Amino acid sequence: MKEITDKSIEELDETMLDNLVTWQYNGSKSTVDEFRKLDTEGKMGVIDFIKELLIYEEISVGDKDYLLVHAGLGNYSPQKDIEYYSAPAVI
Repeated sequence: MKEITDKSIEELDETMLDNLVTWQYNGSKSTVDEFRKLDTEGKMGVIDFIKELLIYEEISVGDKDYLLVHAGLGNYSPQKDIEYYSAPAVI
């Protein structure tokens, strides 16, 4: 729930800054606007929910295997073990 300010942006490493820019490009405004409407308890509930989400889930349907992810895996390669990937840090 840290407010994004000029000072806090200066403290971000390059990876986190890239993640923030990508999120802004993909529509962060509506998410931030709705989040700000919540009371503190509601905001903490959202954060707790996000912290408990799986990075991915593997399922099988019939004879096909699927990998379910929310928004893709950056620099995905089928040669990399799935454990190589991690969720971006929450600001």
